[in-house]
Amino acid sequence: MSLTSVTGQRYSLSGPASYGIRGGDYRFICQISGGNIQLNDVIQFTKNNISICRQVLTCDPGSSSDTRYTCGCSNGNKRQHYLKITNVTSTDAGTWTCGDTFNTGTSSPVTIPVYYGPENIRFTPTISSIIVIENDSRTVTCLADCNPTCNISWYKGTDTRDAKIFSSKVLLQLNNIQRQDRVYTCQAKHRIMTTTPLTKTLQITVYYGPENIKFTPTSSSITAIENESRIVTCSANCNPPPCNINWYKKAETVASGRNGLLQLINIKRQQAGNYTCQVANTQIPDSLQSKQLMIIVHYPPTITSLISDATNNMIDGDSTVTFTCSVDSLPSSIISWSRSQQGEQPYSGSQYTIPKAGCQHTDNYTCTASNNIGQPVSKTIPLYVRCIPVLDPKQESKTSISVGRAETGVLSIHVLAYPLPVYTWYYQPQGGCEKPVTDFRIRQEDDGLSSTLTIQDVTEDDSGKYIVYVNNSLGTRSTLFNLAVTSQDEGSTCSNQCSNNDVFSREPGVGVGIAIGVGICFIIVGITTVLLWIIWKKTGKKVCFKKMNGDKTVVNDTVSHNTELNNINLSDTPHVYDHVSAANTRDTANTSVAQASTTQPDNTHITQAGTTDSGITTQASTIEPTNPDYQHIHNIITI
Repeated sequence: MSLTSVTGQRYSLSGPASYGIRGGDYRFICQISGGNIQLNDVIQFTKNNISICRQVLTCDPGSSSDTRYTCGCSNGNKRQHYLKITNVTSTDAGTWTCGDTFNTGTSSPVTIPVYYGPENIRFTPTISSIIVIENDSRTVTCLADCNPTCNISWYKGTDTRDAKIFSSKVLLQLNNIQRQDRVYTCQAKHRIMTTTPLTKTLQITVYYGPENIKFTPTSSSITAIENESRIVTCSANCNPPPCNINWYKKAETVASGRNGLLQLINIKRQQAGNYTCQVANTQIPDSLQSKQLMIIVHYPPTITSLISDATNNMIDGDSTVTFTCSVDSLPSSIISWSRSQQGEQPYSGSQYTIPKAGCQHTDNYTCTASNNIGQPVSKTIPLYVRCIPVLDPKQESKTSISVGRAETGVLSIHVLAYPLPVYTWYYQPQGGCEKPVTDFRIRQEDDGLSSTLTIQDVTEDDSGKYIVYVNNSLGTRSTLFNLAVTSQDEGSTCSNQCSNNDVFSREPGVGVGIAIGVGICFIIVGITTVLLWIIWKKTGKKVCFKKMNGDKTVVNDTVSHNTELNNINLSDTPHVYDHVSAANTRDTANTSVAQASTTQPDNTHITQAGTTDSGITTQASTIEPTNPDYQHIHNIITI
C-alpha cells in the first residue's frame, strides 16, 4: 500500500476531559475537515511527536505497538477517528496530536495530564503510631501520592465527616501532648477529582506517671498498739502500668515489688517512724516519686528511772527534796504519786517536791504511770528524813492512866524519828528514884516507831511515874507517864467497918479474929517489902541521888540513852503521817539523865520544867508532837 500526501485537509484533536485518570480509559477524537478523502490515506496519533497508533481511512482497525492503544473510525465515519487508551498510566501524560503521516497536516497539540490519587497515604517518621511522654512535643508528616498534589487535613479523633479540621498542613505539630491526645486522623483528598478521600489514623501512646500516690486504708499515718499487725498498700497511676514500688525506712528497703504491699506483723515500738513509698515508671527516666507514711505505735508505760536528789535517799529535816519519775510510753502517761503510809495521792506529774521535809515524810514514795494501754506500772523509792524523836500527832499517848488492882495496865508511846529509836522504860515509885523496869510481870514491846509497856496483875506498888527515853543517833527525848492503882473493894470494906463499929462490942470473938488477921497481914507486908528492897538493890541504879548546888539533889541515870540504831528498811516501819507543824521553834534538850544537848527541827517542841520540892530539883525533856494544835505534854518529875 502506498501512502499519499493528503492536501487541503485540516485536523483537530479533542478528548472527553482535560486530563486522564490513571487506571481509567481515555478516548481521543481526531476530526478531519476539508480536502478530498482518499481511502488509502493514513492518519496517525502522536504523543510528544512519537507515533502511537496509525489508522487507514478505509476504517480498518489501526495498529499500535502497545495493546492499550486502539484506533479506528468512529461509527464508520471516515472523517472522525478515535484513539482509545485503556488503563491510563502516568506515561500517557504528554502532548498529543493527530494528522497525516507526512506531517503535512496536523492538529493543534493537546496536552493531557494523568491524574491519580489519593493513594499510598503514609506518615513520616512513623508507620501508624508514636509513643511520647506526657507534656512532650512531636511532629508528624502525612504524605499521599496524588497528581496534582492532594489536599491534606488533620482531624483529632477518628471522625472526619463532621469534625473540625485540626490542621490543614502536611506537617502535624503536637506540642505539650496530654494523655487524652490519643488519636489523630490524616485525610488526603484530590483537589480536582471527586475520588474518595483516603484516610489514615495516627495512634499516640502517652506515657505518664507515677502520680496520685495513695495509701490504703489510710492517707498519711496509721496508729497501732504494740504487737498488733497492719497491712498498708501503696498505689499510683502509671502508663504503662504497673508502677514499680519500693518501701523504705530511712535507707533500708523493707518491701519491694509492684504490688506496693507493706506488711507489719507484731509491730514493735522500734518499728515506729516514717516510712517512704517510692514509685517509678519503668518507661520514663527520672520519674521517681515518693510519699511519707507515719507509723505510730502505742505501748504501755515503763518507768525507766525513779530518783531523788537526796544522797542515798536520805536528808536532814527542813531540807527540800525532789523526786523525779521518768516514764517511757506512748501516748504520754498520767503520772501520780502515793505514799505507803498515806492513802491519798499527794501529787500528779513527773516530779514531786517536798519543800520542807520533816519526820513525818519518812516513807516509801510510789510513782504510778498509766496511759490506758495495758496495766498501770509502779515503782517505789524510799525517803529517810533524819530527825530526833517527836510524838506522832496522829497517835494518842495517854500519860495519866488509872488502873484497877489486879487488872492490866498499858502504857504506850508513838513517835516519829529516823533513824529508828531505842526505847528504855524506867519506873519511879512514890518518894523513890527511877530504876529500870525488870519485874517479870512487866513486858516491853517495841515496834519501830512505837513502844508499849504492859503491866499485868497491877498492885498498889506499881503506882507511880514511868519514864520512857526515846533515843536515836540525833538525840534523846523522854516522856513521863503517871499510873494510879485504885481498889474498889478497899473503899467499900473500909466504909462497912467504919459504919459498923458496934460489931466488936456485940461479938467479941469476931473482933479478936479480925485483930489476929490484921497482925498477920502486917507481917506479910513487912516480909514482902524486905524482898522487894533486896530485888531493887540488885537490879536498880547504883546511885539514886547526887548533891548539886548546895545540897540539892537531881536524878542521875547511869544507863546510857544515846545508843545508836542501825538503819532498817523503811518498808518495815509503821505508819508515818504527813503532818508538818507550822511552828518554828528550836528548843534544846538538856536532860540530867542523858546529859545530851540536841537541836530539834522547827516542827519539834521541847518543854523543860523544873520544880523544887523539899529541896530536891529534877529536870527532864519531854517529847512533843509535831502538830502545833496538839496539846503539849509537860512532864514534871517531883521527888
